[in-house]
Amino acid sequence: MSANDGYTLSEPKKKTLKRESLPFDYIFEWYNKIESHEYLIRDSARTEAYMRAIDINRETFKDKVVLDIGCGLGLMSLFAAKAGAKKVIGVDFADVTELTKKIIKDNKYENVICILKQRLEDVDLNEEVDIILHEGMGYNLFHLGSLDLTLYARDKWLKPNGAIYPGKVELYIAAVDCRKLKQEHILFWEKCQHGIKLNALKETALSNGFITSVHPKEIVSDGYLLQEFDLKTHNGNFGFSSEFEIMIVGDNFVHAFVTYFVAEFEGPRSVIINTSPFNTKTHWKQTVFFIKESIPAMSGESIFGNFTLSRNEQNPRDLDITISYNIKGKHIVCSESNRYKMR
Repeated sequence: MSANDGYTLSEPKKKTLKRESLPFDYIFEWYNKIESHEYLIRDSARTEAYMRAIDINRETFKDKVVLDIGCGLGLMSLFAAKAGAKKVIGVDFADVTELTKKIIKDNKYENVICILKQRLEDVDLNEEVDIILHEGMGYNLFHLGSLDLTLYARDKWLKPNGAIYPGKVELYIAAVDCRKLKQEHILFWEKCQHGIKLNALKETALSNGFITSVHPKEIVSDGYLLQEFDLKTHNGNFGFSSEFEIMIVGDNFVHAFVTYFVAEFEGPRSVIINTSPFNTKTHWKQTVFFIKESIPAMSGESIFGNFTLSRNEQNPRDLDITISYNIKGKHIVCSESNRYKMR
């Protein structure tokens, strides 16, 4: 019996997902490139976390039916099959799935793993699944991510006591002294370039979330948990507003805020992916939000603020973010509110 038996492609019967809430074609085009998958596979922190989470929780996967959302080249599907899964259904709309099928066959798991080249909302499975594998996290957790697809699959196919890998995600914020980065990407626009004044672009540069790898030595505060999402129970609204308080460590200047996320694979033995600057670098890196003025802050002083995140109305894969803060320190008393976008 082939792993493809029993699965058909048709219009969904139970629940629909708005087309505009799905990844757009340009995202699939990125995943059609082999170099994109090389980039992801070389992210050892990411790939090994999935492999380890599945391998050390083999009893969770043994004889189970697994749905792998956005399966790509099928590595996660293969990890699940090697852990003893009875069936694995990998779903991806990218053209690379033709190569995925060859990889599955080369590894002799074609009777366990079924690869469907289809948008998730067009797939109709005739049974529930025990486990959902996904990689719905994006930059700043949500930018270009697809956690909504994970919840869609949860509501449509996951058994009541089923598992989601990873099942919890958390977003954190900290203060950062990144004067060189600010000089290169913000103050750059204050200077004439080739005899042309480009000052008008400074405000635009300030309003963009900047994806980069921050050096641990540039972090000048503790980290603050902005929001936690339990994907087994979350209602699907990922917009939020959170108050925060971060304490400065050492006498430093604050040039920006930085966000990073943690994803947890819950099981008998938990595994996490931590994208903090203090951990192994990942392709998600961190997101820096520059502030207009540099803040001289002393050790033990606190910055109080509010972080608000919402999806952009025109493109739900994009984010609109507002960060407000105030500090009453020995050398400065100030407050500021800035709007950012991630496009």
